[in-house]
Amino acid sequence: MIAAVLAGASVCIAAGLLYARRRLLIVTVTGTSMEPAYRHGDRLLARRSRPRRVKVGEVVVLSPPPTDSSSLQMLKRVAAVSGDPVPPELAGRHDTTQGVVPHGYLAVLGDNTLESADSRLFGFLPASRVSAVVLRRLGRSP
Repeated sequence: MIAAVLAGASVCIAAGLLYARRRLLIVTVTGTSMEPAYRHGDRLLARRSRPRRVKVGEVVVLSPPPTDSSSLQMLKRVAAVSGDPVPPELAGRHDTTQGVVPHGYLAVLGDNTLESADSRLFGFLPASRVSAVVLRRLGRSP
């Protein structure tokens, strides 16, 4: 009886760990573009997410634009999603003449505008570049 309970508990624990590994991601912040919300060295818990579920105000982990030679993921706040009006920070860019964010794209901004490479620099990003949504800070890396 006890062996069956322990075996069942082990299966549940293994399934939970597998689920967490597939759905959750731990990210370490590098740089100052998201200060003061997140500082260099902070460790964040993020949930892998489909791009269509991203909401304005969420902080996302995304792959950089093709113009960026870095292979590092970026951490930015979603300023606007498909169909939303173009954020004022992006007004005047050549790709904002429609007045709304195009279908399948996002406008992302860093919280520290003086230190952030974001949509003000490279324009809208395909929503498909989003890999995760930040849930919370876990602490600082050792």
